[in-house]
Amino acid sequence: MWVSISGHFLKYNTDGVLCHSFDLIKNNTPYRVNSLCESRTGEIYLTLNSKEVCSLYPKENLMESIRSERLNGMEPTGIFQDMKHDYFWMLTWNNGIVRFNPKASKDSMFVSFPLPKKTLGSTEEVMLYHVQDSTLGYIWATSLRSLHAFRITEQDSLEEVDISYLNPSEHQMLNEIINDDHGNLWVSAFDRPSF
Repeated sequence: MWVSISGHFLKYNTDGVLCHSFDLIKNNTPYRVNSLCESRTGEIYLTLNSKEVCSLYPKENLMESIRSERLNGMEPTGIFQDMKHDYFWMLTWNNGIVRFNPKASKDSMFVSFPLPKKTLGSTEEVMLYHVQDSTLGYIWATSLRSLHAFRITEQDSLEEVDISYLNPSEHQMLNEIINDDHGNLWVSAFDRPSF
């Protein structure tokens, strides 16, 4: 079991006994884990609010930061592995969606896709949660203002899908989004009914 608290990432065994504590403190500043993902092959990747991605090796009690100029200044907030491919999709606080391929060279490990345009033409400011649906394979993301969907192209880039019929008005602060076992998407919201 893994628990993130300010300044520490804790590993417990199945009996609830603390096995190891990873320090998340740099320059006397405590950080926290924003999200984590275990790949289909057992690798664990963490996103931290210190604007970095880390590899976690639980058996060795080792955590390594993955550094790249392409991630510079971005704060990754969520991560999951693509349903068909070995790469991952990371959501960033204010820089859109990033494709992360840990097996690629440092220059191409992180590929950023900018924030989408909202219906009036200005750019979204903050993306909150994202998920890949099991029906079409689209990436869905909630924001402070709307819901967005992206198709993955044959070149492994993202292309926004028009779902304006699902967003009848502006300024709908949506929250978490999940894909259930039946292929349905569930979206929670702050200022409108969830759907």
